[in-house]
Amino acid sequence: HNAQTKEDYSLAKDYSARALAIGQRVAPESPIVVKSLRTLARSERLLSIDSAKFHYLTALGLQKKLAPGGSVEEIDILACIGGMETDLTNYPVAREYLEKAVDMGERLAPGSKEFEYSLEVLGVLEVNEGDPSAARDHLQRAFAVREKFHASLGPTLLYLGAAANDQADFASARDYFERALTAFQETNPNSPEIPLTLENLAQALERQGDLASALEYSRRALAITEQEEGASPNTARNLGIVGDVLRDQRKFGAAADYYQRSLALWEKIVPDSLDVAYTLNRLSNIARAQANRALAAEYDRRALDMGQKSCPNSWCVVDIMAELGELAYELGDLAA
Repeated sequence: HNAQTKEDYSLAKDYSARALAIGQRVAPESPIVVKSLRTLARSERLLSIDSAKFHYLTALGLQKKLAPGGSVEEIDILACIGGMETDLTNYPVAREYLEKAVDMGERLAPGSKEFEYSLEVLGVLEVNEGDPSAARDHLQRAFAVREKFHASLGPTLLYLGAAANDQADFASARDYFERALTAFQETNPNSPEIPLTLENLAQALERQGDLASALEYSRRALAITEQEEGASPNTARNLGIVGDVLRDQRKFGAAADYYQRSLALWEKIVPDSLDVAYTLNRLSNIARAQANRALAAEYDRRALDMGQKSCPNSWCVVDIMAELGELAYELGDLAA
């Protein structure tokens, strides 16, 4: 339950799988089997997203049989699946699960940790979808619930900072991130949320123009995830963030190296995701800055194809489409 590293998650997975096997043998359609499935899925999330998703969905089906009118357990499962779909950039699917979780939470358990978590993950989705106003509303509601049961406020402060950052409210974003970092360090100095907070702080500082501090924080975050997680989504994301700061410092060769390492990880972990598309777009920006427009267009065409698979309504690829138009103009292809 308190797993922190890949080794911890593997050990947790083994215990959870043993508990599930016993439960399925002695009480195959019972709450203990649902609990074991949920714990197993949570343990597998860092190790195998597909396996975690399968066990969450199995738990969801069984929980619906046990409590057809809804339950706090179902709220939690729905929110966890929604969070995983958000991580996979399957945003329409994520929204469907998360809205069900929030609706059920408001109806059955408005003061529960499960309802707070569903609000929080919905807010994270809305940050990723580019709707920071809606995100801040849901996250502030989550914060109010979280304060009542005296839980660590770090996670909600972290996501509030991300929403403020997207609204260009950089002073508030930095304040939220610094408060989140303090909360995590006080609760658990080895918390996996610490590198996540460092990377967000780096992005806020980058947008404020403090590139030296941004590079320091982003490299600290990367060092932690490389050591603790190895080839993980967090490592891939942090490689990209270090690349962003180096790009802003006009160190294009070094930035491209970090982007290529990030791309290799994303293609290995989630090959059909928006994360791949966005990293290709970053490489396009580097090629364009180096006056290699043909290479830039090639990267952006690959990014557009990938992005449209994850996001068929194209809200998430409009920047790539605009850049392709500019590149075509610069290359003299006015029809394109």
